[in-house]
Amino acid sequence: GQLVVSAASGASWLYYSGNGAAQWGSAYEAGDGGEGFNDLGFTTTSDGVVVYGPALTDGNSEGRPGRLLLTGNGGASWQAVSF
Repeated sequence: GQLVVSAASGASWLYYSGNGAAQWGSAYEAGDGGEGFNDLGFTTTSDGVVVYGPALTDGNSEGRPGRLLLTGNGGASWQAVSF
């Protein structure tokens, strides 16, 4: 099975395992001081979403919240979405 977990400390990570947790790798890493992730979930076995950064504001000049990241390969890689 495929697994994805998030972690935050001095940075924020999404870790991915494609073999039932026998081995893990970093699928996404941000050296951000541990802003973290919210609402990690999958709508299918390959399509997933997560909100990166704070839910209310990330301190940007527009006062917008964190960014939406998407995966289409079960969590092996993630891309930020602009909208």
